[in-house]
Amino acid sequence: MLTQESKPNFVPVTLNNQMLARSNLAVILLPVTLNDQILVHSNLRAIIWPVTLNNQILAHSNLRAIVLAVTLNDQILAHSNLKAII
Repeated sequence: MLTQESKPNFVPVTLNNQMLARSNLAVILLPVTLNDQILVHSNLRAIIWPVTLNNQILAHSNLRAIVLAVTLNDQILAHSNLKAII
């Protein structure tokens, strides 16, 4: 059970390439701007927000789940690590 002291804080945050590439963040649930470099070198496993992804990002990233509107093609799915799309 969460107490007042243990509740997570949900606040807007600015992340840059260096932060994400060297962090252990696995999931982000907030509006954020990501680029190829960030996603390919980060530990992000899931994204739950509007974002633009391209073949290169999905093929080389660690993303396992996407919960958003996204356009995928055979090439993307064949070379990505995606396990779930909701």
